[in-house]
Amino acid sequence: MEKLFAPIPDELPLLKLFRWGCLALGIYILTRLNANDLAVQLIGCLIVVLSLIPAYLWCARKVAGLPVYPPFALSHVVTCGLPLINMQKAVARYEPAIAIQAGLTIASFLLLTTLVWYLIVRRPTRLPRSILVLKPGTGPTVLLVYLAIACAIQVFIQARWLDLSPGVFSLIRASGLALGILATAGLAHELGARSLSPGTRYLFYGLIAAYSVVQTVSLYLSAAFMTMLVGAISFSATRRRLPLVWVSVVCVTVLFLQPGKSEMRNWVWHHDGGITPLEYPEFFGRWVDASLARMPVLNDTPVTARRTKDSGIDRASIIHMLMLVESKSPDPKPYLHGDTYAVIPYLLVPRVLDPDKPRALEGQYILCIYYGLQTRAQAQKTGIAFGLPAEAYANFGYAGVFGLALILGCAHGLVTRYCFALPVLSLRSLFALIFIGLSLRNEASGAVVVTTLVQASVVLLAGTWFIMTPWRLARPAAPRAPAAMPARPLPQVPRTGVTA
Repeated sequence: MEKLFAPIPDELPLLKLFRWGCLALGIYILTRLNANDLAVQLIGCLIVVLSLIPAYLWCARKVAGLPVYPPFALSHVVTCGLPLINMQKAVARYEPAIAIQAGLTIASFLLLTTLVWYLIVRRPTRLPRSILVLKPGTGPTVLLVYLAIACAIQVFIQARWLDLSPGVFSLIRASGLALGILATAGLAHELGARSLSPGTRYLFYGLIAAYSVVQTVSLYLSAAFMTMLVGAISFSATRRRLPLVWVSVVCVTVLFLQPGKSEMRNWVWHHDGGITPLEYPEFFGRWVDASLARMPVLNDTPVTARRTKDSGIDRASIIHMLMLVESKSPDPKPYLHGDTYAVIPYLLVPRVLDPDKPRALEGQYILCIYYGLQTRAQAQKTGIAFGLPAEAYANFGYAGVFGLALILGCAHGLVTRYCFALPVLSLRSLFALIFIGLSLRNEASGAVVVTTLVQASVVLLAGTWFIMTPWRLARPAAPRAPAAMPARPLPQVPRTGVTA
């Protein structure tokens, strides 16, 4: 039997890849610096450095276990760091002092969150006596079915073929998200372990490609990127290297499609009905044309005009929302004192029991209306993301940002410890992979993150309990642990699809 425990990544390949990535990022940043905006840009550089530290600690084996927190920290490079360095349009609207204030708030938030996470994951971990793992031989088949179901749910949603009540529709959408993450993580893990038969392997390739396509039709490119990231983490847990071809194809595709996203959103708004699979060729043909039209090297638009167009970093940025909130609160807009969080208990009640409960985006609606960005009717049609730090500041000021950092640092640290050195296809690790995917949605409100995590966890339990089997863990012979990480277990567990 082979070991099923998620190995610590091989230091040389991942650390070398991390260093090359930092070098490329550093060169890009140097080309963007200028004397006029240097103070703001240096704050952006500080955010980038703080965002990279957790990934370095994991790649250099200073911390072990699944990388639960590093992806969340890395997301702030694009959402907060690079927008300040590039001085994007939304940032340039504010005075440099406001930009510096918001940048220092994010930097302090990252520093405190990382410190709390690091202190938690460095503590020795006591292994559970038994865990639940996927039954040998049944995992790949069931996971392929789950991935097909997730793909079908996305197709039905985009085509608007689901005429359901809001509560049932929300549950089905969350189920599709959870099943997609679960199936992608499990099958990518088996692919990395070379446990899939040729037929199963090619079927997985086809389904994951189809799933990525239907996710992209929703215009949420972050969803396809999130799926890729979860699969890459699960794959590298057994193969000890990243699936560079998969990662490269997804990243290049996302970067290419991003410039034409705003034009496609306008087209979808004026499009009658949903988008059926038969319309996918026309849909992506329009998107490719829109992206090509915005490529600077492919058109003769003057440089000054090009800078006014939305770039990928402009679309991903959320730091300008923190600048808006900090410039208006507490004067002239008083703090909300938890109004956006007060809806969370009501959202956790099934809509079958409470048909009149607020929508999951109610917290976002409150922020948009309170700061004069939209009316309620406009907010319900298309929302404006504020991000977790901006929401925390709007409610309680710097005390809210401080509390958010403590909560997120503890949550990421405890989830890392919860699945430390356990099988990737165990129930605990699958929950951690869902947590990783949802934690990347740092542009969402707190209510959305909490309710989606609860719904996805329920779907995970309901969808795996009948294909899980208990497995008792043997205690390690030597309880001593290296200084940099907790003790690793010694037992062996049958891999899904592999018999003893």
